[in-house]
Amino acid sequence: MPATDVDPPEPHAVPGATASADTAVVSGVQPDRAGGERDAVASDPLVRSPGRMPYRPALDGIRAVAVAAVVLYHAGVSWLPGGFLGVDVFFVLSGYLITELFLRERSTTGQLSLTSFWARRGRRLLPALYAMVLVSGIYTRFVADRGQRGEIRGDGIATMFYVANWWYAFADRSYFSAFGPPSPLRHTWSLSIEEQFYLVYPLLVVAGLAAWGVKRQRWIAALVGGAVASAAWMAISYVPDGDPSRDFYSTLTRAQALLIGAALAWVLHRIVLDRRAAQRLEAIGAVGLVAVVGFFVVAHDGNQSPWLYRGGFFLVALSAAALVAAASRPPEGPLTKALAVAPLVALGRVSYGVYVWHWPIFVWLWPTRVELDGGALLAARLAVTGVVAVVSYHLLEQPVRRWSTSVRTLGTALGVAGVVTLLVFLVLTAGGVDRDAAASDALRSPSAPTSSLAPGDTVRVFVAGDSMAFSLAVGGFVGAADAGAVIDSGAVIGCGLLPGQPLDAAGVPIEVNEVCEDWRAIWQQRLDNFDPEVAVLLTGAWDVWDRTVDGQRLVVGTPAWVERERA
Repeated sequence: MPATDVDPPEPHAVPGATASADTAVVSGVQPDRAGGERDAVASDPLVRSPGRMPYRPALDGIRAVAVAAVVLYHAGVSWLPGGFLGVDVFFVLSGYLITELFLRERSTTGQLSLTSFWARRGRRLLPALYAMVLVSGIYTRFVADRGQRGEIRGDGIATMFYVANWWYAFADRSYFSAFGPPSPLRHTWSLSIEEQFYLVYPLLVVAGLAAWGVKRQRWIAALVGGAVASAAWMAISYVPDGDPSRDFYSTLTRAQALLIGAALAWVLHRIVLDRRAAQRLEAIGAVGLVAVVGFFVVAHDGNQSPWLYRGGFFLVALSAAALVAAASRPPEGPLTKALAVAPLVALGRVSYGVYVWHWPIFVWLWPTRVELDGGALLAARLAVTGVVAVVSYHLLEQPVRRWSTSVRTLGTALGVAGVVTLLVFLVLTAGGVDRDAAASDALRSPSAPTSSLAPGDTVRVFVAGDSMAFSLAVGGFVGAADAGAVIDSGAVIGCGLLPGQPLDAAGVPIEVNEVCEDWRAIWQQRLDNFDPEVAVLLTGAWDVWDRTVDGQRLVVGTPAWVERERA
């Protein structure tokens, strides 16, 4: 989840300036006479944008909803399989806020200072990112499997240069499937897309203003056209039977949400609503909220919801835009008041830190490492994430954000800190091993003497398990007679040893053979009838999926899972 709190003024900001000549007037809408805000924080453009916006607590509420969805999705909460779409809500909000900031700055000063903008973005985003990368390096050195060091090392380099999304896309690193603790930096793909947008989009805005000025219709047409093109490219490049991670990670396909947010800023810039128009917008926003939450509940990751890649992400972005529109324009109504309740606002204010820190914490508190599962694991993860995010916000992010200094000093400080962070991270992640070779060595066993049957003797062999056992038995039938073996198979295709319903990485039930619950009876009957001298049990990957047994989710490797496996 990206950072979207684009330098809002403090809650006590007081309206001051009047609207400029480029204020738009549309039906049901009146000109915004509060063109600027004064706050007590600073007038330094490196600390606060000259085009600073009125503080809207409901926008913090939207941030809270979005980050909560992402965090719960990453926690494996089964009733929120589409929580990953919270990132798209943030993309829309980012596109809107950045564009609105640019428009207000131009109205206030007559120009845009890209240097000041990039400096503000750096002071806002980089401190927590640097700290998180360093902590991830410490985790890699002292906690993670040594075989992961090379993988995490590459992730860290890509993260520091804000190209993690492309790194994951072309390194065949699926976002949707991972066995065992994954990289603590896997979530930084969205931060990379955001930063790429922050780098390129302002340049396009400057070029567009030089060519078109502030002709609203042209800007809206261009931005909506870009969003449609992005969505169309996603639909064209999507392969239903393949891994959709490249479409998921690509800046080109995910730009649609950012551009929809930018177009929304042009639609709403410098207008206020009369009561009737505000009520209509509130109703539209309520529909948007219901739609967004609905997408969180019904959408699934990977290839389980192909409609997402065929216009679904576009619909999510439109729904989020409706919600943002209602929350960003006065006067306040029931929806915006509900989004502005204190708990949501508090979570929204630290949402960037929550996103940056939650995934490394989740990886550290992996079920097999801490021997927790279910509600206890979720509570531990959320508690640690909350504490770390609040500490990061007050002791790291805010002090740097309020540091009034020159562009040169700020750039030098952030640059030196970045170089030091990268060097320390590289030292911490050095000394990795070839995971495939290490796995082969671990599985290698000493050779043992073999024996053969006397002429005319036979041995009865019973093979049980899943499809792998079935393949072994079928292959054994071919030469069994010549080898003096009689083989019987009790293999059941598509069945593991554990009872219950297997779940994929998102907690979605996996279809299994309907006879899987009866394998014990089937095998016992075959054993009684065949009376084998040798029994072979061979299973594949079915037993490394989480399962729901008697209403309880058993996470692979946890004590409850081990106990059930041994039963």
